[in-house]
Formats: sequence, structure tokens, C-alpha cells
Amino acid sequence: MKKIIISLFILSSIYAQKHSLISVSGTKYRGRIISGTKASGSGIFTVKTHKSPDGKDRYGYKYEGEFVGRKFHGSGTFTYPNGNRYTGEFKNGRFQGYGEYYYKNGSVFKGRWSFDKKNGYGILTKSDGTIQSGIWKHDFFKIDQSGNSVIKSTKEDLKYIKPKHPA
Repeated sequence: MKKIIISLFILSSIYAQKHSLISVSGTKYRGRIISGTKASGSGIFTVKTHKSPDGKDRYGYKYEGEFVGRKFHGSGTFTYPNGNRYTGEFKNGRFQGYGEYYYKNGSVFKGRWSFDKKNGYGILTKSDGTIQSGIWKHDFFKIDQSGNSVIKSTKEDLKYIKPKHPA
């Protein structure tokens, strides 16, 4: 019985320690590993190749946060090679829940996410100071705080609208 307990203690101590892993391709992971060889735990993951462990093309991306079964899960920060950055909640490798997205041009979105898209209430503060606050659906702004629907039109659309002339 003592041997089993000691073995479990040693194994759990090994997996709870911080590790640094570097693949032949240069992909790096620095952090805690839980559940043995499956990438679960928390740490910093930097992709130097075109494929990350979750199978997606993430060349040059960096993730710092929690993992479960090789997927970003829990709280974390995902940084793109171009400087854009998402900080918030992840579920099964996707932006899910509350998060803040910082664009390299200075714009910031703070709000709800679902399957990597803005969904629900959120506030976009653009780099020029313009603020869009309201409901978002599939990355598009739909309803402002007054309950007004947002309709976007192009110059082509406007050609077909005839102004009313007073009689």
C-alpha cells in the first residue's frame, strides 16, 4: 500500500511541475502539465509551425492560459502575429463567453463571444473614438442600446431610394 501511495505522489508531483517542451519544428510550450502526456494544464504555447496540437493552422500565434485535452479552455490570452489580441474565456479551443479583443489599430471590443464571433451584448470602441454599444450577432452589430435595428447600406443601395417631394 505504501508503494502505491508513494508512486502516486511522485507521479502527481512530476505532472504538477512546470515543464518546457520544444518540438523539432520549434513549437514551444512552457507551463504545467496535468493528465500525463495530454496537453492539459496552464502555460504559454507558441506555434512556430503551421499546425498546432488542436489541428488548426496557427503559424506564429501565441496562447497563454489554460488547456484541457489539447484545446484552449478556461481563461487565456491569444495573440495573433499581426498584433491583434483576445483576452477572455475559451471553450473547446474557441472564444466563448466574455472577452476583450484588442485590434492593432487601437480599436477594442469588450463583450460576449460565441464560437469565435461577437454574439450578445458588447461595446466596440473604435480607434477614432466612435462607440458602438448594443447587441451583436455572428460578428455583426444588430441592435443599439435604444432598441433600434442597425441597417447598413451601400451607395448602390441608395440609388434605388427615391426621396419624397412635398406636394
